[in-house]
Parts: sequence; structure tokens; C-alpha cells
Amino acid sequence: MPGCRSEGGAHRGGRRGPKEKAGREMVRISVRVNSGSARFKVMIQAESIERALEIARRHNPAAECQVSFPIDPESFFAGGSARKVKAVGEAA
Repeated sequence: MPGCRSEGGAHRGGRRGPKEKAGREMVRISVRVNSGSARFKVMIQAESIERALEIARRHNPAAECQVSFPIDPESFFAGGSARKVKAVGEAA
């Protein structure tokens, strides 16, 4: 299974320890958040697209969160190793 290790401390999904995060490239995506009449986009930087959606859903538990396509290839691979969430505006 991708992202899983079978030797020494097996990893099955979930959160990664600090050593596993080190050196791992982060991605940056725009996520559309729809909650009733409120619609907006947030830019999220995380270890993967799946993790970015998990973060968006955790911050907006009653909302529908979807990846906003197309993904911008110029900003997809983010520099740095910190997770970030940033509001970018109202969704159309």
C-alpha cells in the first residue's frame, strides 16, 4: 500500500512522526468549501492532497470540501515543511 512501510515500525495511514516528515515535499492545493450559503476557497499546504482535504474537513466539519480543479502546476509543490491553511476568497 502506498505510504506504508512493512519493516521496523509499520505505518498504516494516520499521522507521521517528525522524522518521516523531514525531507518530504509538501503540496499546495486550493480547496472549495461549501457550507449552506457560505462558499469560499482556502489554500492548504500539506503532505498530500488527501491530507489537505482532511485538514479542510477538520476546520469545516459541517461543510462540503472538494479539491478545486485545475491544480496549478506552478504552485503545486510547496517549499518548506510546515502545514498551512490560508483563505483565498469567495468561491464562484
